[in-house]
Amino acid sequence: MSILFYVPNLKQYPLKSTTNFKGELPLWIIVGTIGISIVPLILTIFGFDFGYESPPIDMGQLSSMTPSEFENTIQRSLGGSILHSIMEWSAVAFAFGIGSLSLIQYRITGNPVTSIVGIALFCAGSIDAFHALAATNLIHSDAEIANFSPFTWALSRLFNSLILLIGVGIFLVKNKLIPQYRKSNTLVAVVGVTFVSLSYIIIQLCVQSEVFPVTVYPDNFISRPYDILPLIIYSILGLFVLPAFHKSEKSVFTESLMWSMIPALATQLHMTFGSIDLYDHHFNIGHFLKIISYLIPFAGLGIFYIKTYRVAEKRLVDLDEAHKLLTLKNQELEQYTHIASHDLQEPLRSISSFTELLEDRYQEKLDPKGQQYIQFIKKSSDRMYRTIKILMDYSRVGTNLKPEWIDCNEVLEMAKQDLSFVINDTNASFKNGTLPKIYGGETDIRLLFQNLIANSLKFKREGVAPIIDISATSNDTEWLFEFRDNGIGIPQEELKDIFIIYKRLGSSSKKDGHGIGLSHCKKIVELHGGKIWVDSEPNKGSSFFFTIPMKDEMTVGS
Repeated sequence: MSILFYVPNLKQYPLKSTTNFKGELPLWIIVGTIGISIVPLILTIFGFDFGYESPPIDMGQLSSMTPSEFENTIQRSLGGSILHSIMEWSAVAFAFGIGSLSLIQYRITGNPVTSIVGIALFCAGSIDAFHALAATNLIHSDAEIANFSPFTWALSRLFNSLILLIGVGIFLVKNKLIPQYRKSNTLVAVVGVTFVSLSYIIIQLCVQSEVFPVTVYPDNFISRPYDILPLIIYSILGLFVLPAFHKSEKSVFTESLMWSMIPALATQLHMTFGSIDLYDHHFNIGHFLKIISYLIPFAGLGIFYIKTYRVAEKRLVDLDEAHKLLTLKNQELEQYTHIASHDLQEPLRSISSFTELLEDRYQEKLDPKGQQYIQFIKKSSDRMYRTIKILMDYSRVGTNLKPEWIDCNEVLEMAKQDLSFVINDTNASFKNGTLPKIYGGETDIRLLFQNLIANSLKFKREGVAPIIDISATSNDTEWLFEFRDNGIGIPQEELKDIFIIYKRLGSSSKKDGHGIGLSHCKKIVELHGGKIWVDSEPNKGSSFFFTIPMKDEMTVGS
């Protein structure tokens, strides 16, 4: 352990932020998204048909069919419905995946943008799930199924576009008022509950309604007029809102969200101007492209996690290199400790010895001024010797630390025994309850207790017997210790410097010492993974607080 610690320049190891990957959606995803959205239209022009026409069932032949023929006939007749269910639930799965990953990302980054937009898409997926259940008649409604299923489709698309617009709009408006986002559990919770409640209310209203409007007009140019409004909203999102959102919140997720509007718009075009019946050509293309519109943001979040993992790996490599460099530098500095403990002490001993010889042999020949100089030399040598020893003691704190279970009650008694002379001399008294067992180095913890008690005894008020109150409380992760005294206190302007090595404050300038005791305390606490601070008021006393991490097995007074 060295006296000083070398801290490498981490600018030598530039690390990408794990919270904001700017413009990094792979080009092949962008090209693939555009291609997948356009290819069905091209294939349509060349006569390809993606529709599924269920063959009619001859009821008269059913009785003469074998079980295998009967099963095949039923499966062929339900083929369109099965294909529709697969596509719908695929889109729902990606929507739910976006919601889940966005909340995990919020835990990592603390940025509420992705989480709220992800919750919006999650709720959109819940309405899509409702439509899928309605299409297969798994949700009972008093309304006619012929109108119920197409209406829930239109409703799901309108809800999807609107809730995405609202989710993004929250941050576009917020960005004008508060440029920097902060982690806000309240904001995420309120918006999340609002979106989920809105989804639930819409589903309940649909289930309880007995009449739904006709949404499909096969003979009209606009075959599904209820899909026009979502088409307009998706156009606004894709052309204006999401580009502005991505500009203000550059990330791989916002970029993927922007590009997902291409298949979303293509979906609406196929449904609005092409689909006239269940499972027809444009119907199946529209539902397939809806899957793609969910898949792109899901892929954006997936890329975020891949990049986060890679950055974390690189960070570990960089930290390992920095640790090796730090170890090397500290090994070099250990040689300085050796010099301080041996090479510097030997000349000091020689100076002290020759000063004593000079004083013994030539004291009578020296005038008063010369004798005074000799005393100056002796005192300076002694101070330097003590300073070197204190530095060595400071450097040895934590050396060969062997953590073990420590009963703080026993440590306190040992510290009081070590300071018994000063305690008796100052007529000090102690108040303390049962202290816990902690996991740490017994020698260092005892030095910590001893220094804090000695500090209270040293800075007592004139004519007032010191009273030292020691207590410990716990939460789920750590113990909080408090050493409170009734001493002279510390001015507020000096509190920030109280733990700096060799920093002697104005209130202690007339006291003996080197200003290193509290630096010892800080180093010991930090070596044990805790923090230390002080709260004080002049002429009323001081309270020193420090924390020690808790383990599950720790118990008070056992």
